Amino acid sequence: MTHILASRPDKERSLKVIFDVLRQFLLPRLAKPQANAVLEQHNWMLRQPGPLRVNCQYETVPELQMVRITLEMSFEQIPPMKKQ
Repeated sequence: MTHILASRPDKERSLKVIFDVLRQFLLPRLAKPQANAVLEQHNWMLRQPGPLRVNCQYETVPELQMVRITLEMSFEQIPPMKKQ
């Protein structure tokens, strides 16, 4: 599923939620240079003027007792996911 966030408040709110998840699960386990690179990327995304395109895929993998969520964010055109 692809969703386009065009308004500035929607983009900022969405990027904040994503960064909160990264801060909780990823940043504490990274070395300082890598954590700084993630923060730098986040700040770059906040500065982008164009619409934010978010492509999300939710996949259940029963044999692994796992749910995989793939989230792609872009300021370029993202082709729609193929229906299965």
